Amino acid sequence: MDLQKKKKKELRKHDFSKMKYTSEYVRLILEDKLVVCESVYKALLRIPEYLEKFEFKQDKVDNKINFIEIEIAQTKGSFAPLKLALVQKVWLEPVWGFYGYREQEIVNPETMEFEKKNVYARVIHEVPIIMGRGNGKTTLGSAIAITGLMVDNEYGADVQILANVKSQSNIAFEAVKTMIGRKGTKLKKLN
Repeated sequence: MDLQKKKKKELRKHDFSKMKYTSEYVRLILEDKLVVCESVYKALLRIPEYLEKFEFKQDKVDNKINFIEIEIAQTKGSFAPLKLALVQKVWLEPVWGFYGYREQEIVNPETMEFEKKNVYARVIHEVPIIMGRGNGKTTLGSAIAITGLMVDNEYGADVQILANVKSQSNIAFEAVKTMIGRKGTKLKKLN
């Protein structure tokens, strides 16, 4: 049995129906409308473990994706709203959708000392996005950064966009400025 057939057989064993974008992506793979590499299969096959361990909240994912597609502008060309491709939604869905309890150090305002508490929060906090040149890393990273700062409701959130050279970091900063400058959006008020 070739690798593709073997991996598809493994995918069929799992229920991805709680995840709108991932289930659509898996359907396209199973119907031979989309060919993916082994690392994508491996990533998809990790998701059922998360579905067992944590609560998945599609509404949290949709809220952030809708924010990007309504409020954030493309940085080149028409300056139209940014529309995410299915694969980009699949990348973001597990990041923004899985919630659970974890131990976190917080400051007690009465004693001003650190205390460890179990808090209910998003499970995934760091995601490296590795893409080839010219595939929209800066645009996607900038959109994620704005969304993280505006919609995540996480006090003291840090958003880091790393680059090999300072000029690339500046391009990302300028992309964020451009995105929030589009007329007719709530973000325009930040500019």
